[in-house]
Amino acid sequence: VGVYGVIFYLNQTDWLRFAALVFVYLLIAWLMAQVYLYPLLIANQSQSIVALYRRAFALALAQPLFTFTLALLSLLWIALCVAFNGPLLLLGAAATALMQSLALQSAQAPDAN
Repeated sequence: VGVYGVIFYLNQTDWLRFAALVFVYLLIAWLMAQVYLYPLLIANQSQSIVALYRRAFALALAQPLFTFTLALLSLLWIALCVAFNGPLLLLGAAATALMQSLALQSAQAPDAN
């Protein structure tokens, strides 16, 4: 739905085009936060969803290049698993969860300076 909205507003007047670009950046930030959200949900079940989203956004914005690369690799991996259907689909979900958990651990690890 968000992608179709962006395409529609990109074909409108100038200020709506600007709004579409802002929406694209927000959509990318939301997708990057999804990398950390599931492991945070598992690790912190007592916190509210708003607090978990806030923490996921903070983690995503703290390391944007790492998070964007990981999100892109996750999307490519999921697309590959869906394309080859069957048992690879289960492997794709497990590998994505493992990748996200390891990313959360590395993002929360203190720097070794």
